Amino acid sequence: IAFSLEGARESWREHAAVKEVRESLRAELTNDQEQLGKDLRQVRQCNAQLDKMIAEMPGLASRPAELNRRVGELGPGFYGFNTTAWESALSSNTLNFMERKERDRWVSAYVGINEYQKMSLTSALPSFNDVTTYFPSHRSYATVAEEAEAERKLRALKNEFWILDHVGKQIDPDLHKALSTK
Repeated sequence: IAFSLEGARESWREHAAVKEVRESLRAELTNDQEQLGKDLRQVRQCNAQLDKMIAEMPGLASRPAELNRRVGELGPGFYGFNTTAWESALSSNTLNFMERKERDRWVSAYVGINEYQKMSLTSALPSFNDVTTYFPSHRSYATVAEEAEAERKLRALKNEFWILDHVGKQIDPDLHKALSTK
């Protein structure tokens, strides 16, 4: 009888721990999903601005002040994502008490958020910093090589933002699946 009661008590503790972790993960991931949405809207807006600048590059190169002004108007978010509840769930091993399918949904969502943030900070942010430091330091684009270098930097940044947008679209369904977990 004592072993049965101890087993029931452990089962109840595991159930309560899973419920608490699930609530924490849902709150955290809901906030992260909102941040991702904001970041993706800004990435798309920046890409539209970059498309215009690239298309108008020959004319903009002859008006460096205008080009620098437009580069200065680029405003990506580079939002941070919170993963404290996730890290706590991992370290406490509480995820092991969840059903496999539910755990897999949480894992997919958080792996996606982690990859998005990693790409944002290690690829897109350095490219953005490169653009925002390069253009203000140039007062003219008198040679073809300078104009080509300026356009190359804009295209590289556009590519980084396109990748973020693509990855963001891919992880969005995983976020919805995880948040629909009961």
